[in-house]
Amino acid sequence: MSAITWNRAERAIREDLITQRGLLLRLLAQLEELASDDSTRTDAAKVPNLELGAQRDVLTTHLREVDDALRRLRNGTYGRCAGCGEEIPTDRLQAKPAADRCVPCASKVA
Repeated sequence: MSAITWNRAERAIREDLITQRGLLLRLLAQLEELASDDSTRTDAAKVPNLELGAQRDVLTTHLREVDDALRRLRNGTYGRCAGCGEEIPTDRLQAKPAADRCVPCASKVA
């Protein structure tokens, strides 16, 4: 891939990550609002705290992955597999911008 093409792809990925980060922060804020507002709703309308906690955990994990990807972009290490050190294919990064491993290494971890 040429440097110009990679720069365009990197810019698009960075914008996507920033957008994802903003969305995740808004969703986490809404979950916190739901959790704190729980006492004002009827029992039938209450969302179990366990479910809110699980949703918060998923969102927090994804936010951490997005923040890590943005950090790798700043450090110049974005696009290198954390497992084998090889370049992660651009198609994978475009499909999953927060990916820190190539598909073969990610399947070994899972």
